[in-house]
Amino acid sequence: MAKNIFHLKFNNKEIIAKKDYPYIIGRDVANDIVISHKTVSRRHAAIIFDGEQCIVEDLNSKNGTFVNDRQITRLSLKNSDTIRIGNEHIEVEKEDDSSVSMVTETSSLSQDSIVLEKQFQKLLGEIKENRMLVRDVQGIKRIIEMNRQKLKTAANLDSLTGLYNRGYFDQVFQKEVMRNARYGHSLSILLIDIDFFKQINDKFGHETGDDVLAWVAKMLSSRTRQTDIVARYGGEEFVVLLPETSGDNAKVVAEKICSVIEAESPAHAPAKITVSIGIASHPRNGTNGKIVLKAADTALYQSKNSGRNCITASDWEC
Repeated sequence: MAKNIFHLKFNNKEIIAKKDYPYIIGRDVANDIVISHKTVSRRHAAIIFDGEQCIVEDLNSKNGTFVNDRQITRLSLKNSDTIRIGNEHIEVEKEDDSSVSMVTETSSLSQDSIVLEKQFQKLLGEIKENRMLVRDVQGIKRIIEMNRQKLKTAANLDSLTGLYNRGYFDQVFQKEVMRNARYGHSLSILLIDIDFFKQINDKFGHETGDDVLAWVAKMLSSRTRQTDIVARYGGEEFVVLLPETSGDNAKVVAEKICSVIEAESPAHAPAKITVSIGIASHPRNGTNGKIVLKAADTALYQSKNSGRNCITASDWEC
């Protein structure tokens, strides 16, 4: 049975709506679709696809969300609808296609895959008559598979920092927690927040804020093991998953990250960059991933309330 597929076209990019995933549109750099204009609210609108229909919902924005130049609060989108937010337009295209199985931001790479898929199918029909086409078919198939892998990898990455995104972290974290519970091992997470990041954005602009985010991401990647998972958790928050690591050892890693970031703040940075960190471990601080994340978040909140640029390990016990 064919599935409804909704394509959202914006600034020469194309997004295929992912089922039950809210694409947040607004001025904040943490949003899925960023429109940097003073008429756009930080969290302006959301687009949600439930598998059958694609819905746009205004998030109490200051200047409103419009579909086909009519202001809306919540509306089910149709083929060829145009969403207007501020001075930008998002085109909606709907198609029925049972062959689309991977949902991600598309690019010229995905367009190459579509063209190659068509060539591949055509060659399959001719191969029985011309055995010399075998080599061409095999070559195209290899390229298709390479493109698929690249697209799959890109879907798991945050476009600004190059780190894993929250969706990928959540998947890996739940699997690691289950593996820990099965074998009786330990793991820890570091929830990291850039201190006074809002002041950097407000005083020096979002471009400078983006540079700070990218720099912190680079520092985190260079100060962790290859087996660790470093992800952008949202906004100015990052999370580090430390497999096979106790709370005490996680604290050593956190102290190294804190001191290195403060000591090596780049000369062009608008101010000295520091971070606050909350630490939680499984199974000591929680029996499942949700509780461990909550424990880390509470510990991070304590670090921020203690003056920032410090580390707090969760004192929760199961």
